[in-house]
Amino acid sequence: MSSPTSNSFDFTSFIHPEANRLTTEFNQLRVRVEAVAKSAPNDREELFQEKEEWLREWRDVTSKMAKCREDMMTYNIGFTFTAEEVTMGNETIELAKLYAGQVSAMKRRAEEQAAEAARVAAAAAAEKELAKEKGKEKAKDTDDPMDGEGTGGGDADGEGEAEGDELEEQPAPPRKGRAAVQTKARMSVKTKTVFHDRACVRCAAKEIKCYGIPGHCCNACKDAKSGCIHSDRKAARKAKVAARAPSTTGTAGTSKSAAKA
Repeated sequence: MSSPTSNSFDFTSFIHPEANRLTTEFNQLRVRVEAVAKSAPNDREELFQEKEEWLREWRDVTSKMAKCREDMMTYNIGFTFTAEEVTMGNETIELAKLYAGQVSAMKRRAEEQAAEAARVAAAAAAEKELAKEKGKEKAKDTDDPMDGEGTGGGDADGEGEAEGDELEEQPAPPRKGRAAVQTKARMSVKTKTVFHDRACVRCAAKEIKCYGIPGHCCNACKDAKSGCIHSDRKAARKAKVAARAPSTTGTAGTSKSAAKA
């Protein structure tokens, strides 16, 4: 006859390992859900970062709770919440929705501000680059004011005049008598700078453009304070010297007349 202890009831044989694990996990998650719900930050705008971190933790614990509940239903394990837990859970869900909307709006506003700042920076860089290009063009025009007018013969119309503003000489100090009237009339005449078809000796030697005011020294000779073939004064001096020279033709004619006599 077998002993009574050999047929004793074993409680551990009815425990399912997975069911026991899920039940333990569910109870731990219940405690964590309550702790996270109570740690929600106040609804203040300056607590943006705290709200975002709290939302991240709330979403993590609730997603794990949902997975655990689904597994428990697979094993037909019952679970319940107290009335206080249900009320707290529903209030926390609504608070999480509110904070999620605020965080989303704040991020969208930050993205718009960043895009606007980038647009302003790009516009400023473009404006700076444009000013730089204008400065280069201005410096180029200053270095060579006659650049782009062509060489050796003038413009398309054949007039040989440089395009640009007319240069007007400043009136000289007033003089007495007729000389003052003549000087004033001469100084008031507007003149233009032109290219010379024939370069003077100085410009030809330097292989540069020969240009200046008609009837005056070219700019290069004027800067060097020397004579120039394009100056009317030099041509007048040459004519005066030629007029003073003795005429060989007249002398020869006189000699022939004397011989015949």
